Amino acid sequence: MDSQVLLHFLSVHFSHYDLKAIHINHQLFSESGQWEKHCRKICKGLNIPLKIIRVNIIKNPGESLEAKARDARYDAFKKILKKNDILLTAHHQDDQAETFLYQLLRGAGLRGVSAMPEIALFDKGFLIRPLLDFSRSDLISYAEYYQLDWIEDSSNLDERFDRNYLRQSVLPILKKRWPQCHKTFSRFSKHCAEQEKLLNILAQKDYQDCHGEYLNSLLISKFILLDIARQKNILRYFIEKLNFMMPSEKILTEILKICNARKDKNPIISWSHTECRRYRDNLFIISPIKQRSAELSDEEKIWCAKNLSFNINDKNITVTYRTGGEKFKPQHSKHTRTLKNLYQEWKIPVWLRDKIPLIYYHQQLIAVVGYAASSES
Repeated sequence: MDSQVLLHFLSVHFSHYDLKAIHINHQLFSESGQWEKHCRKICKGLNIPLKIIRVNIIKNPGESLEAKARDARYDAFKKILKKNDILLTAHHQDDQAETFLYQLLRGAGLRGVSAMPEIALFDKGFLIRPLLDFSRSDLISYAEYYQLDWIEDSSNLDERFDRNYLRQSVLPILKKRWPQCHKTFSRFSKHCAEQEKLLNILAQKDYQDCHGEYLNSLLISKFILLDIARQKNILRYFIEKLNFMMPSEKILTEILKICNARKDKNPIISWSHTECRRYRDNLFIISPIKQRSAELSDEEKIWCAKNLSFNINDKNITVTYRTGGEKFKPQHSKHTRTLKNLYQEWKIPVWLRDKIPLIYYHQQLIAVVGYAASSES
């Protein structure tokens, strides 16, 4: 219903734009084929091109089917959105309240209970949720007034799913006692989003002040001078910046203990294919898996922009990792040397050496990211 309200409104008021509709078939229910046919019929009637994408969802034990379906859906969106395209979704005020309660009951922090933003960057374009100030009842009134023909997804009634339970059983009871509770939850979520933004600004400043001797590291001697709340705030920012899974509160506390370990120790904390290690006065968050295709972090991209004359997106550029036997001649150096010897000279921790991106141009090594570029770079 809500998606059709959005589609109808856009078709009436924004027909001069290049509108396209997307239907994601999760292939989880027997009615999926009928839903596809319905979408084709509606879009044909509105003269709007429709793209149907079928996704396959593989759920491992312990994983949430809801979360897997959502990830598959947004991954599909990213694959077809072009630069500066705008993806509009029909999330409304009740969805906002439902998300708030769901995250609150999961024990999420400010980030989790923050409101879904009306406008956000999304892959190469933007994500806009224009209906967030409207309740579900508002949208039903619109749909009935224009006599829209919609299908109620039967899976939305299945209370085995947490969100459905909140939608069908919890929110209606709350609304009986507090009729405007969905608006209250939405408003509180926005307050949380504002506080989260302020914490993020503080984390950026603290991260810059505590940056370590290496790319993607923290200087422990400065880090431990901050109070515990700011230390945790920096760690969350640091981990998210590197695109790793956020650890539990218990693991964050263990990471703080690493910072107080003796400098001659090399403790390790592990979680979700991620490791936190200490080397001398530096704290690292890394992947324990030796990668074969490299994706540069934001900090590494900045280093490349400052130190290389080549655009790292050039088709002749290859980014990879050390496999052994590589030789390199740093800029202003008279001799070509093995990377092994250079890494020893640069005092790079042994476990970090195979995780440093190497940049090749026409199969010639021109940069060891974060450390040195060659004269040809």
